[in-house]
Amino acid sequence: MADAGDVTDGEIDPAALVDLLGGRFGPVSAVDVVRGGAWSTVYRVVAGGDRLAVKLGRHRDDYERDALAATWHVPGAPVPAVREVGDAFGGCYAVLDWVDGEAFDQLPPDRFARACDAVLRAYDALATVTLPGTGFGIWVGPSGDAPHPSWAAFLTSVPGRDDDRLRGWRERLDRHAEARRVFDAAQRDVERLA
Repeated sequence: MADAGDVTDGEIDPAALVDLLGGRFGPVSAVDVVRGGAWSTVYRVVAGGDRLAVKLGRHRDDYERDALAATWHVPGAPVPAVREVGDAFGGCYAVLDWVDGEAFDQLPPDRFARACDAVLRAYDALATVTLPGTGFGIWVGPSGDAPHPSWAAFLTSVPGRDDDRLRGWRERLDRHAEARRVFDAAQRDVERLA
């Protein structure tokens, strides 16, 4: 495989993505970086005439959750098919069917209200899904199990979270007194309401 660095270095060399796919999805005719997010970078790939999304990141559970969600087939809340999940480039990857769309947070104001309606309809549709696992909170793929015994326990667990994605968040929050005051007040409200 081409030397591409690892997923934490930023963009991966397109030749390395072609090597990763190894012809399993047909000959690759295009590779374009779409955008990097907080935990993944997405590439649009045309392979064997199909448009695919290749997501690269450090959190395999994200992609395992995508794969589980893709099996639900909920009208009103489409989830692209996940063709493959694996490890590469010092992290992990998922290959999904490409779905056209725009980032919600980048919509122009004149399209935002219509998009909000679609998001609310998708939430309503997702509320009909019965997860195969047990527990509440951020569930783990492929089991669907979540770590908390109740929704209230999950909501009130935020101050104790220090997982890999959030490492150091308390220290960063402590550097901003007003933000810390607002966070503490909101957490007290969540605990009272939960």
